[in-house]
Amino acid sequence: MNFFSNLFTTREIKEVLNALDAFSTEISERFGSTLEGASLSGKVRDDCKKMLLNQSDKITAAVRNGSVSARRVCLNALKENAEQNVVSGDNHIYRGVLSSWGRVYFDLYKWVLVKFKEDGIITEDIMQDEIQSVEHDIKNVG
Repeated sequence: MNFFSNLFTTREIKEVLNALDAFSTEISERFGSTLEGASLSGKVRDDCKKMLLNQSDKITAAVRNGSVSARRVCLNALKENAEQNVVSGDNHIYRGVLSSWGRVYFDLYKWVLVKFKEDGIITEDIMQDEIQSVEHDIKNVG
């Protein structure tokens, strides 16, 4: 699947996947100091790539018509992946307490929000609200 999925992708999807690879490198550099962090980059890249390829028609149309950039598509996928891994309960030791994997995913989630803020997509207030919302979810899940 990997070979053929890359062979038959649109220019827009290739652009998105290139942006994902660039983010993957940044994630590896930023979070690679721990065992979990060292594995995070590849795991998140693979999960997001699957998600992006499953939605390739929608993404191609959105990037092609200019309503969203490849970078933003990647940030959205990274945010969704990190948030899902934090609030699902799968990465908790027990209710309200994240495992080491959960903490790495939560740090990734906050890092993605900073990227959104740097790109002017969200404000500091929205970023803090998003973090507080996820912290609330962490307390209630696990």
